[in-house]
Amino acid sequence: MTALRSRRLCRRGFTLVEALVGLAASASLMAAIVASSVTLQRSFFWSADYSAQSLAELRSLDFVTRDVRGARSVSIFSSGEVLALELPDAYTSYDAQGNPTSAPVTPVIVRGQPEYGDPTQPLLVTYYRDGDSLIRQLFVSASAQNSELVIATGIKSFQAQFVGGGNLVRTTVTFQPRYRQDAECEARTAMSATVASRPMRMKYDDSSGGGGAP
Repeated sequence: MTALRSRRLCRRGFTLVEALVGLAASASLMAAIVASSVTLQRSFFWSADYSAQSLAELRSLDFVTRDVRGARSVSIFSSGEVLALELPDAYTSYDAQGNPTSAPVTPVIVRGQPEYGDPTQPLLVTYYRDGDSLIRQLFVSASAQNSELVIATGIKSFQAQFVGGGNLVRTTVTFQPRYRQDAECEARTAMSATVASRPMRMKYDDSSGGGGAP
């Protein structure tokens, strides 16, 4: 009889208090796991977004610096939000996105400087921000062809300014983070590039006694 009673006692289930304590512990553990998963997921998405936007900024600066280096003249309007460039027409045809579809034109050396095509009909390139998109607008004077290319999206600001006494052009691109929005984070998303165009390099060479541009 004593052995049977002991076996019955061993088979007894949890009390209500024990069940509630176990349920509360399980709920707390599950909440911690869910919170950690959400945090890790947000961190992953933020890192991926930051990486993608950083690459877009680098691509934007590559476009701008390439055009500025070859520009015959540089103008800045709208408090630095519009950058207008005049480039030599080095090709004879372009597609709807402004990409050249012909071989480069052989330049003619005039007063020690290369001239491509008709110097009176240059390419007019304008960079500006439309909403959150950075646009490169190209106007081909020879054919009156106008095209626009979206360089990057998610852009918060685009700024251009003359620096170095007007001998250099600095462009700054900033994007708007989607998963973390504060002033410190936005400040860290800014990228800048400083470059001299062809006439600016010539001006620098003249003033420095023939030395190269910095």
